[in-house]
Amino acid sequence: MDKFVDSRLIMVAGVVLALLVSACAPLAIGAGAGAGYKVAGDERTMGGQLDDVTISSRVKLALIGEREVPARRIDVDVVQGVVRLGGLVGSVSIKCRAGELAGAVAGVKGVRNNIEVGSRSWGEVVDDRRIGARVKGALLKDEEIRGLAVDVDVYLKTVYLGGVVGSAALRERVEKLARRTDGVVRVVNQLVVE
Repeated sequence: MDKFVDSRLIMVAGVVLALLVSACAPLAIGAGAGAGYKVAGDERTMGGQLDDVTISSRVKLALIGEREVPARRIDVDVVQGVVRLGGLVGSVSIKCRAGELAGAVAGVKGVRNNIEVGSRSWGEVVDDRRIGARVKGALLKDEEIRGLAVDVDVYLKTVYLGGVVGSAALRERVEKLARRTDGVVRVVNQLVVE
C-alpha cells in the first residue's frame, strides 16, 4: 500500500513540476492554494481525486503542446474521468482542436467542450470575475453546500458549475443559488451526484 501511495505522490509531484516548467506557475500555485479545502469537501475518494488531477494535468500539457491553442485561456476540470473544457477562444476550429486534444489523453472517459467562441473586453472580464465571486460567496454561506468543492467558472455572464455533490437535491440547490446571483444570465450545471 505504501509503495502505491508513494508512486502516486511522485506522479502528482512530477505533473506539478511539469506545469511549473511549462510556464503555468500561476495555474499550479493557484490550484495548490485551494486544493486542501477542495479535497476536504469533495465527495470523491482521494484516489478518484488523484486520478482526475492526473488526467487534468495531462490534458493541460496536451493543450500547451499545441501552438495554435491558447492553453492559458482554457480551463480544464475533470470529474470521474470526464473532462470539462471552459474558456473563451477566437475561433470554432480552436475550440474543436482543444476538444480533440483532450479526448485523446489516456484515461479520459468523455469531453464536455464548453469553450465559448468570441472575445471579452477588459470590463467583461472584470464583470465575470465579480459574478464568479458572488456565486462562490453564496455557495460558501450555505451550510448544506460544501462550496469549496463546487467549481465555478464564468464566461460572458454564463456560470458553469462543476464538481461532485452528494445528492440531486444539493445539485439543484447549487444551481438555484447561482441563478439568483446578481448579474448571472445563464447557468450550465454539470455537477455530478455521487
